[in-house]
Amino acid sequence: VNPAARELALAESWTNLGKILDEQGRTRQAAAAAGRAVKAYRALAAVNPTAYERGLALALGNLGMILLNRRHPHRALAPTRESVAIYRRLVSASPAFAEADLARALWTYALVRAMARKELPAARDAVMEAIRILEPLAEQHPTAFSEPLLAAYGTAAEVLDALGEPREAAAIRQLVELGFQRVELARHAQVKIG
Repeated sequence: VNPAARELALAESWTNLGKILDEQGRTRQAAAAAGRAVKAYRALAAVNPTAYERGLALALGNLGMILLNRRHPHRALAPTRESVAIYRRLVSASPAFAEADLARALWTYALVRAMARKELPAARDAVMEAIRILEPLAEQHPTAFSEPLLAAYGTAAEVLDALGEPREAAAIRQLVELGFQRVELARHAQVKIG
C-alpha cells in the first residue's frame, strides 16, 4: 500500500470523524480528531505541498471552528491564522481555484477573533475581504454563495459590535435578515418549479 495514500485516507477519516463528533455536540473528542487530521495533513504537506496544502488549510479551519464551538476562541486564533496564510499562497498560484476557500478561511478567521475579542481590526479587514470575494461569486452562483455571503455579513456585524459600533452592526443585521428571507423565498420557488 502506498504510504501517502494511507496517510491521506487517515487524514480524511480524522477530518470526517471530527465533523461528525462536532455535530453530535462531542466537541472535546471532535477537537482531538481535528487535531489529528491537522497532524496528518501537515506530514503530507511537508512531503508534497502542492498536493496537500489545501487539505491542511481546510483541516486547520475545521479545527478552528471546533475550538470555537468548544468555547475556546483563543485556542482557535493560531489555526485560523495559518489556514488563511496557506489559502493566500494557493490563491497567488491559482486564484480561481482557491478564492472561495480563501473567503471561507477569512470569514472563520474573523469570526474567531470576534468571539475572542482579539485582533479586532484584523478581523474587520478579513471579513471585509471575504465579502469582497463572495459578492461577485454570489451574483454568478447564488445557490452556492448567497448563504456564505450572508454569514460573512453576519460576522461583520459581530466584529463591528466588538469594535463598539453597534448602529452599523444593527444595520447590517437587518440587511442579513432580509437576505436570508430572500434566499428562503428563492429556495421555495425552486422547489415548486423543479
